[in-house]
Amino acid sequence: SVQRERDLQAEIILALSQRGAVPLRINSGLLLTPHGTRVRAAPEGMSDLLVLYQGKTFFLEVKTGTKQNVAQKRFQAMCETQFINYSVVRSVEDAVAVVTKG
Repeated sequence: SVQRERDLQAEIILALSQRGAVPLRINSGLLLTPHGTRVRAAPEGMSDLLVLYQGKTFFLEVKTGTKQNVAQKRFQAMCETQFINYSVVRSVEDAVAVVTKG
C-alpha cells in the first residue's frame, strides 16, 4: 500500500542516514499551486529516493509488493543507459546493502 511504502521510505532514510549516507526523498507527483496550476515536482517515474554516499549516487525505488509502472521502468532504463546506480528495494536491508556495497 502507499502508506506502507511511505513508512518503509522513512525507515530506509533513517537507516541510511545513520550509516553516513545522505538520502533525499523525491516527490515526482503533480502538485497544485495556490493559483490552481499543476506542476510536476520531478520527472514522471523518477525514483522515490536519491542517495549520496562516499562519492556515489543511487536512485532507489521503494516497493512493498507492487510492481514498477511504465514510467518507472523508463526512468530505470535511462539510468542504466547512463551507468547510474538504480535499484528497486523492498526492505531496509535491501537499501543498506545496495548503497554500502555499491
